[in-house]
Amino acid sequence: MLKRQINNESIDITHCSLKELPEYLREAKNLKRLNISGNQISTLPDWFQEFTKLEVLDARDNKLTSLCKVLDRLINLRTLYLRNNDISEIPISLQELKQLKTVSIPQNRIEKFPSWFFKIQNVSIDGNPTIDPPLEVLNRGVDSVRNYFLERENGTENLHEAKLLIIGEGGAGKTSLMNKLVNEDYNINPFLPSTKGIEIQPYYFKRNGIDFRINIWDFGGQEIYHATHQIFLTKRSLYLLLTDNRAEDTDFNYWLQTIELFSGNSPLIIVQNEKQDRKRDINIEGMKERFKNIAKLYSLNIATNKSSLRNLDREIQKQISNLPHIGTELPTIWISIRKK
Repeated sequence: MLKRQINNESIDITHCSLKELPEYLREAKNLKRLNISGNQISTLPDWFQEFTKLEVLDARDNKLTSLCKVLDRLINLRTLYLRNNDISEIPISLQELKQLKTVSIPQNRIEKFPSWFFKIQNVSIDGNPTIDPPLEVLNRGVDSVRNYFLERENGTENLHEAKLLIIGEGGAGKTSLMNKLVNEDYNINPFLPSTKGIEIQPYYFKRNGIDFRINIWDFGGQEIYHATHQIFLTKRSLYLLLTDNRAEDTDFNYWLQTIELFSGNSPLIIVQNEKQDRKRDINIEGMKERFKNIAKLYSLNIATNKSSLRNLDREIQKQISNLPHIGTELPTIWISIRKK
């Protein structure tokens, strides 16, 4: 039946469990619209370039990983649907297709979109693990993205700033840990009142010749604050869950599930504060099986153990350096505003 229709300008081969395009399609020299959605196609053959009259390609819900070199000669292509594939890079060949007006490429694996891509009239990219342009820009719409790239033309700087959130039960020592990270010679005040709400403190470090800034968020641990925490738990951050080994009152399931829900798989370090040098065993391997974002477990006495505190500090710096948004190019004027 397909072969009897092969000279048609429009062909639909949807939901046929195809893993590759049948070669007899090459006979469709006048093809203008091709719908191959809902198959299992991972690559398009080189001869696909022969469809020079093609105007609409619908390849949604396949397993395409790349379109490089396939679209180069499709000079009449106007509409491209690629939702729900495995594409990780926008092919530069799209830039040369002057008739292309619509590209829909949500639910793929693309982290970086080039500036020229947003010169296409209609684009849809939601559901990708996007780093550049930043999510905050993407969420404001395509016009904001275009303005973002326009401002980048006047100069850029790399962002080396991130958020460290210290959370846990009240009285665990979160404020003391924050102060110790900023200044290891800080003398802990045992009568320091519990944090009410949130306190924020900047912390600077240098790694591989690059200056970093961490904004440390110290959350009040009293139960009355737990509901408001969720407003401030963000993605692309580093989390530090502090427990008090002396009190043994940390609700690990509550905290780990809360972080999992709001953090977007941000890394988590668990720190056991061995007040009065009291140790406590926890099933860290079991926790890691359930919560994949747990990076490390540290046990130390915040007040007295400087060497372990330095190890924790190095791990924090390592995790911050590896956050996906670190190094993102932002318009210079944005960096200036952030500093002010």
